[in-house]
Amino acid sequence: MNLSAKERIRRAGPTTKTVRVWLGADLDLLEQYEAAQRELEEAQKPATSLAGNGPTGNIQARLDALRAQLDEYAMDFRLRGLADGRFRRLLEEHKPRRAGDEIHPHDNRGWNAATFPGALVKASTVSPELDEDDWFALLGDEDTDGLLTSTQLDELAAAAYRLSRVEVDIPFSPAGSPTNPSFGRE
Repeated sequence: MNLSAKERIRRAGPTTKTVRVWLGADLDLLEQYEAAQRELEEAQKPATSLAGNGPTGNIQARLDALRAQLDEYAMDFRLRGLADGRFRRLLEEHKPRRAGDEIHPHDNRGWNAATFPGALVKASTVSPELDEDDWFALLGDEDTDGLLTSTQLDELAAAAYRLSRVEVDIPFSPAGSPTNPSFGRE
C-alpha cells in the first residue's frame, strides 16, 4: 500500500507498546509454574531420550491452571510515546537534584531519578485508565511503598522512554536497535 504523506499523517496515532507486570504475584505459584514447565519439557523429549516421551496431558493441564492463577495478578499497561514538547516539560518538572554545584549521583541522566520514572509512566499510560488513588497505590511516595517494584517501574519507564525518545526500530531494517536508559533510582 502506497500512502501519501497526508494519508499517513491522518491515519497515524502515537507509537504504542503494551508492557505486562504482575502486581503482588504469589512467587510460590511462579515456582510451581516453572517446575511444571521443566517437567513438560522433559516429558516431551523424544522417546530415544532417557527422560522423554512420558504423558504430557496432566502436566499441560496443571501448567494451564497455574498460568490462569498467575494471570490474575497481571496488569497490562498500554504506553504511548510523548510528543517532544510534553516530554521536555516533564523533564523540566523533574530536574536533577543538586547539593550545591554537585548533581545527585543517581540523577546524572538529566532527570530526578526518584520522581521522573513514575511521572513518565503516568504521562505515557493510555490504558488502563487510572485515577490519582490508583496511581498512588501503584507508585507510592517517599513515605509509602507502591505496588510496583523498582524493577517493574524501571521496565515501564524504559519502555515509555524508548517510545518517546528513541528511534522506532523495525526488525531487519537498516536502522539500529533502540537502547535502554538506566533509570537507576535509589
